[in-house]
Amino acid sequence: MMKDVKLYMETCQVCQRDKPRTQAPLRLLKPHPISKRPGESLSMDFMATMVTSKSGMRYVYVIVGRFSKYTRLVAMPTTAKTEYVIKLFKGNWVRDFGLPKFIASDRDVQFTSELWKAAVAEQGTQLQMTLGSHLEANGRAEQLNHAVQHLLRHYIKPNQVDWDDKLALIASLYSNVVHIATGVSPNSLLLTFKPRLPLDFLLPENQTSAGPGTLEFAYR
Repeated sequence: MMKDVKLYMETCQVCQRDKPRTQAPLRLLKPHPISKRPGESLSMDFMATMVTSKSGMRYVYVIVGRFSKYTRLVAMPTTAKTEYVIKLFKGNWVRDFGLPKFIASDRDVQFTSELWKAAVAEQGTQLQMTLGSHLEANGRAEQLNHAVQHLLRHYIKPNQVDWDDKLALIASLYSNVVHIATGVSPNSLLLTFKPRLPLDFLLPENQTSAGPGTLEFAYR
């Protein structure tokens, strides 16, 4: 099966056009230690889309759990102050999963502001900011950025102005796929059960049973 998949990928025009090659850094890695339970440690980043959507959004606020790999993708406008980022963080993560102990991020202006530092200090969260020479310390968010870009290319319109409408779909696709690091999907690990997927109804055991005589009538 793996041989067939590789052959298909090598001959797929969409895959060759949309998916770049990746290579591990040619230096020693210095990642942060992995947390011991879901929600304890997060990675954050801002991904620029270079295209302003029809609703005025320009950036994607990426939040990913470093243990479960569960992700939240939030559209942001071109000018987003630190107060707005704090509001998005509380509404899209803290409300559902509580306060993290650690947050890994780069040194974006919102993350280095005194207001952000004060807000996370009040909730007992420790900031773990990366250096320019060791971006892999926030590698989870960086890898997710690449995955989001690849998936968006398949679903957005040619003019790309609807990318923010697809973020919920992209986050669902990512969180429902088995992750190579954990062996289970992020949703299954975080929620402790496997959510019902849109294609599950195709499985014979999930299809609604037909009424008496329906099948016999169909085969006549």
